[in-house]
Amino acid sequence: IDALHGAAPVRVERALANTITDLKDPPYTTANLLGALALHGAVATVQALSKTWGVEPEMKRRRSRYDTAADSSRCEALQSRVRGIFACQGRGAAEQASTSTLS
Repeated sequence: IDALHGAAPVRVERALANTITDLKDPPYTTANLLGALALHGAVATVQALSKTWGVEPEMKRRRSRYDTAADSSRCEALQSRVRGIFACQGRGAAEQASTSTLS
């Protein structure tokens, strides 16, 4: 998604806005969609759209009865990593985001 956003940002933004509108069951908010994209590695896209839309990604995960403590700790570690990427500012943020998603 980051590569697509880099090539055609307006089209990707329009497609994601339509996705928010089209997803009814369960409904997605803009913050939900940005959080899902961030968890799946589309950090550059999320950073750009977060600024454009004025919305921070919501890093919420639904729990199931099959979750284990290990799953929860992995999820929390990933959420912390994504929050750290968003805490960076300036030119270094894009460089840190690209190296963070590769590790």
